[in-house]
This record gives sequence, structure tokens and C-alpha cells, in this order.
Amino acid sequence: MRSDPRPIVHIITRLEPGGSARNTLDSAVWQSSFGEVALIYGPYDGKEQLELPSGGKLRRIEVPHLTREISPLKDLKAFLELRGLISDLNPSIVHTHTAKAGVLGRWAAALRRRGPGPRPLVVHTPHGHVFYGYFGPVKSLFFLLVERLTALVTDRFIALTEGERRESLARGLGSENAWTVIHSGVTLSGPPDGNARTELGIAAGETVIAVAARLELVKGVEFFLRAAALLLKTDGGR
Repeated sequence: MRSDPRPIVHIITRLEPGGSARNTLDSAVWQSSFGEVALIYGPYDGKEQLELPSGGKLRRIEVPHLTREISPLKDLKAFLELRGLISDLNPSIVHTHTAKAGVLGRWAAALRRRGPGPRPLVVHTPHGHVFYGYFGPVKSLFFLLVERLTALVTDRFIALTEGERRESLARGLGSENAWTVIHSGVTLSGPPDGNARTELGIAAGETVIAVAARLELVKGVEFFLRAAALLLKTDGGR
């Protein structure tokens, strides 16, 4: 049981199908079994939508101006909307996810209107980063400087992998004691379907190693391909 009766707030840019949104939603749902939780997110009009649970102690709040793309006017409005929500909810923890929501949400928590009780603990999970592989050097440097500044109002960081933690620390984001590695959980409904091997032409005794990721530099798919090429050389070309 939680000792602080105030709610927990999760903030993410949008609940599109993918690992970061799934991780955030699962965390919010599980925590709502112990107390009040507010899940705050921006609009998403994609064809595939995450199924959001209703009822219980999980409150869902959509912030109209919280969008993925950089827009000074919308970002200012989103910041003010988040600041107002955090002030009204008076949470014990503000947990932000992904880059845009992470910056706006953490500053909204730091600059909220003062309410009863201590200030909320500010936690951030980057779910990766935008320091390389997405933008040019100037924009990447700008985002790094923004993240370094925002790290000053962040109490705890959660990395999904040890590599993410090391890269973030190497770029001056927070202290080593502030970082914790928590891997994303995966729900397994059962063993893989045996028909998949037949359909893909894989023998029963063969081991298959694969990667599932977007073809983005930051995903590191090239390292998988390099490793596969080395494995083929050492395994007789099979």
C-alpha cells in the first residue's frame, strides 16, 4: 500500500501503438490497483489505437496541445495545460515519458502552483533518446542542452537498458545515483505457434535469432546485421 494518498501522474506525448506507450499504460494500470493514478497524454489520430481501460482508479486526461512535433505556440499552451493539471491534481509523483512530454511535464511539475503537502517526486523515463540518429548536429546539440537543463529539476531517471543509462550519463544527464535500470516487461500468452516454423521453413532443431525494430540508426539494427554476418562466417556459412 502507498503511504501517500495523493495520486500518481504519468505524462506521455501520445498513446500510439509501441513500446513506450505500452510500458506507460501498463505501469499506470498496475499502480491504479493501489491508489489514484492520472494518465495524461496528447491526441493521436492513427488508425491503430491502444485500448485504454475504463473505470477503476485510473483517470485518463487528453491534453489537446501536447503534440510530437515542435511548435512554440502549441508547446507553450501544452505547458500551461500540464501546469494547471498538476497543480489541481497535487500528485505525489509526476512520471514523464519520452522527450517532448518529458521536458514539458517536468518543468510543469517544477513550476506548478504550490499546494498542500510536499512537492511531487519528478521521475523521467526517456524510452530511448534523440541525441543521434534522428536529427542533424545542430538540432541534436539543442536537444541535449535542453535535456541537461531539465535534468536539474528531475529527481530520478529510469532507463530501459544499461546501455541507455551509460549513454545518458556520458552526456551529463543526472548523477549516477539518480539512474535506475528497469527493463520493460513482456506478456507471453504461451509458447510460439509450431506452425510458424513450418510456414517459415525452419527445422525443429534450428535456433532462430531475429530483431524487431524500426529501421532507424538509433535502433542499432546495423549491429545485428554485422553480428549475423560474423556468425555466418564462424558457423560455416549456414
